[in-house]
Amino acid sequence: MSSLPLFRLPLLALEEFVRCLTPVELFVLSICSRRAARIVPFSKSSKFEMKLDTAGAIRINDDYCFISMDVPCISDTYFNCKTLGCTARHQKYGLTTYWHDTQLGLFKLSFYLSELFHCPIRSITYSPVFHNYTRVKEQETREYIRKVDRRQNGIDCVQIWKDGRFSPFKWY
Repeated sequence: MSSLPLFRLPLLALEEFVRCLTPVELFVLSICSRRAARIVPFSKSSKFEMKLDTAGAIRINDDYCFISMDVPCISDTYFNCKTLGCTARHQKYGLTTYWHDTQLGLFKLSFYLSELFHCPIRSITYSPVFHNYTRVKEQETREYIRKVDRRQNGIDCVQIWKDGRFSPFKWY
């Protein structure tokens, strides 16, 4: 199998091309191959701001959203993401990923995006109402927050969404 024609571009042209891609397009490019994933840092993605809502969403620069959901009926508008072990659907301002375990999928996706873009997770919002509905254990969320904190030497903001407002979340 021949390589992507993209890799035949001179380095300067490749850098300019990659800088024009959105975070969603960079993700889709990265799952093509390991070699494709290595050109993502040319996009200056380390300047991205990543926020996670444990209800199932990851926001990048407040413009693009990666959503984690239950497994859907497969149709021709979905593609397999073998790198992460999920099915995904590309949309205009985001990407919806489908997992057998939504919470585990969200955590895997957040770590993958953080490594891919070389950007830390700046804030985490915990939504207990959502977690009661989906039966996700609060302990799993606390454990995940600890992992993120250790991996990247701190999180700017951890908050809880309860009764229609934000408040600090004690997770340590």
